[in-house]
Amino acid sequence: MLSISAILAALFILASNAFAACTSCGGGEADWSRSADEFMSWDPTGEEPATFGINQAAAPAQPDNAARNRLAKAEDADASNGSRTISLQSINATPASVKSGETTLITAAFATSRWDGQNPGEMQLSAQAVIRDSAGAEVERLILIGSSADRYFSNWVVDVPPGSYWVDILASSAEESARFDEALKLEVG
Repeated sequence: MLSISAILAALFILASNAFAACTSCGGGEADWSRSADEFMSWDPTGEEPATFGINQAAAPAQPDNAARNRLAKAEDADASNGSRTISLQSINATPASVKSGETTLITAAFATSRWDGQNPGEMQLSAQAVIRDSAGAEVERLILIGSSADRYFSNWVVDVPPGSYWVDILASSAEESARFDEALKLEVG
């Protein structure tokens, strides 16, 4: 029992004095206890990411123009949605501007291309509309019902505060899936 206590005491002393050479830090030594303390006191809700250790490279700058990012995403939608066979042809809401408590009809049309000799019209899709508030939080998820020739729709009973809302479209087949972020903007008054 005494030997086990001695071993545990030795491990505790070694752990409390832990230092290591950092080859990427210019040959200096890094204090692991300081890094651990910084990690434990890090606030993930803060705006600035914490840097751990010494001589850390600066975090890459975030884009400052959200509208420019949405435009770039829209222009490159086919490449960024991860799909080679599913593309969003059109999306609309009738009406596009509603009051809380009213209903709007969301309609999306998809185009599908061949997949290993399959006729594009034979590809079965399932689709969803994810409605997000201006902060990006999901407020509703709707299953879109297929009606005819790659058209899908669902009614949204608006039960949210006034503001701007974005609709992301998710579509999937047996072969693959696609995501179309910020495909439609809705105004709730």
